[in-house]
Amino acid sequence: MLNKTVDYCNSYYEAGYNCAETALRAANDAWNLGLTEESFELMIGFGGGMVVGSVCGTITGGIAAIGRYFAMGEDRQYESAQDKVALFMDEVKSRYDSIDCVDLRPRFRTESDRCLRTVILVLEVLDEIMADVG
Repeated sequence: MLNKTVDYCNSYYEAGYNCAETALRAANDAWNLGLTEESFELMIGFGGGMVVGSVCGTITGGIAAIGRYFAMGEDRQYESAQDKVALFMDEVKSRYDSIDCVDLRPRFRTESDRCLRTVILVLEVLDEIMADVG
């Protein structure tokens, strides 16, 4: 059973990492993905819905984490990764009526915590859909 990403997200988000960076860093810690610092730097442009309010950065960071999880080792599990990504996106959309930052931000963002609540809510979904692996 995998550890929960949501248990690792607060410190990264509070340290100033964006939602996408936070999601990938939290998954790296929770799932022992073995990512390097350079890997996290790739996520900088995905925060804020790729800066334009598109797909929430926490989702894109979560997708990167799912991809890494199923690509580790000699047996790349492409179909498993694709299934989990689809389930993740569908479940976020089902619960929150959107996967886009432009829709989620007004509902969950606060001045004091910025988008931390969104990060937590989306990572809870990620943890649920990944609970049966590991």
